[in-house]
Amino acid sequence: MILSGFQEEHQLLDWYEQDSISALQYIEHHSIGMINRFKKWCQESGSSEDEESAKDFLDEYNGLFLDTVVSKNENSTAADTSMFHQWCENSEFLDELYSSKPALHVTLWRYQNPCYTDKQKCAHDLDVSIGEIEKWWSVVDFLNFEHGGNYQPVRLDEESISMAILYVCQLHI
Repeated sequence: MILSGFQEEHQLLDWYEQDSISALQYIEHHSIGMINRFKKWCQESGSSEDEESAKDFLDEYNGLFLDTVVSKNENSTAADTSMFHQWCENSEFLDELYSSKPALHVTLWRYQNPCYTDKQKCAHDLDVSIGEIEKWWSVVDFLNFEHGGNYQPVRLDEESISMAILYVCQLHI
């Protein structure tokens, strides 16, 4: 299939699952953010930017951000949903989330490092306390929750992430 420009994620996912497009096409037509994450992943893993690497990246990426990872316990999804509903009802927390630089930086770090789950590395890289990392670690998942399961910023910069956080906070304040 020949594609041009960026496509809607749900459409790309449908085409990819039907084997109508390759993993590379999925990445190339998803967003600039996805392309940049793939390139960074290839550099860090010493992989070439080919179809096999694209498949490996999508397997790893989808496991982290599309809820395909098998939960450690059956109640984790319900607990996460419950936590996000509590966040939505807590305007004081949402005010803090919107104005928090550590929340912004932790969220941006997670988008820039989709294959890392090490909170200590995040704390070290950002020079932020582990308490702040723990507090704001789930903001990425909250953005996904508020966008129907998956949110991918077009650009991986502070302005884009800040606008995404502002948007979900304003929905509930």
